[in-house]
Amino acid sequence: MFHNCKNMLLSQTSAVMPVANGQPAHGILDRFLKRLARRALVLALLTAATISSASYADTIEASTSGVERQMLYQSTLPDFPDRMVTALTIEIAPGAVVGPHRHGGFIYVYMLEGRVRSQMENEETVEYVAGQSWIEEADALHIQTTNSSTTESAKFLAVVYSDVGAQITKPEMDNH
Repeated sequence: MFHNCKNMLLSQTSAVMPVANGQPAHGILDRFLKRLARRALVLALLTAATISSASYADTIEASTSGVERQMLYQSTLPDFPDRMVTALTIEIAPGAVVGPHRHGGFIYVYMLEGRVRSQMENEETVEYVAGQSWIEEADALHIQTTNSSTTESAKFLAVVYSDVGAQITKPEMDNH
């Protein structure tokens, strides 16, 4: 499409467009069309992220009190159109607990503020502090995450790689 627009514009303007700054008019036109294409791509990504964040909100357990999730980014992966990446921050209020759940994809987590105690199925509880990170395999049972502090919030960044349309957080219904 880019080349069709360029050729159409060149055919209509090349006879009347002067050389600017020592560059032929088609060089200026190339740069203009590339900038226009980049801006359209950014707009499309922002629109997709906004639409996707609405669908992501539907997958969040509404009754989790003391936990705030903020969608930062969500998009399909260019080289793997059936896969997507989702980035969000999770803030856990002082003393709050996130119960048993699973995730619909592989997760990389980076602690931004505070500290949490986290326990995965068949593993010991681990305490993470700001600056530390960990991973969680897709569909692994996360027994609980607790904010260790009674006075300060804990906040972390989660980057999820999953199938398109996968439910990011799936609460476990049975008790562990």
